[in-house]
Amino acid sequence: MPPSKPKPSDIAAEAKRAWFPYILERFIDTTQSTSFSHPESSFIRVDPNKRSIYRTRVAVLEGDPITHALGWYQSSVQNPAYKDCERIPVVNGANETRAGGDWESGATAPEECFARRSNLVQALTMPWKGHIGRNESHYPIPQEGGIYCPEV
Repeated sequence: MPPSKPKPSDIAAEAKRAWFPYILERFIDTTQSTSFSHPESSFIRVDPNKRSIYRTRVAVLEGDPITHALGWYQSSVQNPAYKDCERIPVVNGANETRAGGDWESGATAPEECFARRSNLVQALTMPWKGHIGRNESHYPIPQEGGIYCPEV
């Protein structure tokens, strides 16, 4: 009899037990904030000195957001015109009450796929600079709000 397929909840438990600490220790700058809550997105302003001189390319695609972001990144590093590309931003619709939505249950919506293949849940829920030890949360997300996670 072939081995049984692992349950999504077991995979999620393993991610929280082993992978979250591993990612935090090796890849996250804990002196920086991991996520920022913006209750009213229309009030977000970009410093004119930090705006890119390049036109932003936007695409709405069906499928796993990580797969698409990695594909765009691989294309950009192979194209000399985009040699300065360091990150590919991903805008993702989010569950307003739970970080990662129902990622632990095996749901396959974009946020859940994103949560399973990255440190999204950790960035949304772990302590961040200036708030370590406080029991604060970005949730529920206001209807007009959003959360920015530069360390995912």
